[in-house]
This record gives sequence, C-alpha cells and structure tokens, in this order.
Amino acid sequence: VNLQAPNGAIMRIDPAMVLSRPTEMSSNSHTFVIKESSVSRKHLWIGCACNELIFVDLGSINGTTVNGSSLPPFVPHARPYRPERIQVQLGKSYQFHVEVEPLP
Repeated sequence: VNLQAPNGAIMRIDPAMVLSRPTEMSSNSHTFVIKESSVSRKHLWIGCACNELIFVDLGSINGTTVNGSSLPPFVPHARPYRPERIQVQLGKSYQFHVEVEPLP
C-alpha cells in the first residue's frame, strides 16, 4: 500500500503510518509529516491488518474524509484489501491518494 502526496511523493505504508503536522516527535520513520495548517499534530492513522486497510482519525480538529465519507474520531474505518485508489482529505484542503496493490 502506497501513499501518494499531492507533490507526487510516494511513501510505503508498511505496516502502519501516522499522518501529522510537524512536531518535535515527527521524526519517526512511521510518520508522514504534512506542513498544512488544517492538519492536526496527530491527524490520521493508516494501517494494514487481517486483509483490511484501516483508517482512524486521531481526534483531529478539522476532520478526515475517505472517498467523501467523514470519519468519526477514534472509530476504525476498515476497507477490504483490494486493488483500488482511495481519495483521502485531511482538514479543509489537504488531499492525497492511497494506492492499494494486488496481493501477491
């Protein structure tokens, strides 16, 4: 599973990743840092488990949408693991895609 940022950067989600605004704790290799004011310091967790892709909004102030559906805070949103392109929006305007590859 890959995350494709608006600037074209691609990062592998393996096995999980937190998306956040820059902080002193954001140097972890499992953190994708986003310099956008509407993104919270800890905004979204994305992970793979049991043939599912799981999204969890970490109590962000400005919310998260996955394919247009708003995620309630701290409630896992699981999608079956299948090849697809998922549109995600953090806060008011930061959009990116998650590319799900076929299982080997």
